[in-house]
Amino acid sequence: MKVIDLLNKIANDEEVPKTIYYCGKTFEWTGLNYYCKENDEFLDEYICLEDLEYEAEIIDEHKIPKKLEIREEKNIKNNWKWKVCGKEHEYNISMPQKIIADKINEIIDYLEIDNE
Repeated sequence: MKVIDLLNKIANDEEVPKTIYYCGKTFEWTGLNYYCKENDEFLDEYICLEDLEYEAEIIDEHKIPKKLEIREEKNIKNNWKWKVCGKEHEYNISMPQKIIADKINEIIDYLEIDNE
């Protein structure tokens, strides 16, 4: 996103990215302006007119989904079933659903550890 577009969003009171990377520095949105902790400076103090056409990289903030609920339980007929995300599945037939759900939960665990 160009710096001029970012400043226009701020001026128009539109939603702006929480974190941007610009000219080798990371700036975080404070609610009023972008602030760089490393250099103790605000974005509008740092840029000049020639910089307005430069690109500011938006740093994505990915939200990690919640883990899938998987449990083994007996139903009314006293048969074992898998319950994945609230849906009941046959115990022996639904192993692929359980395996997939387990793998998704492993990925979510990995993302949570990597995000810390």
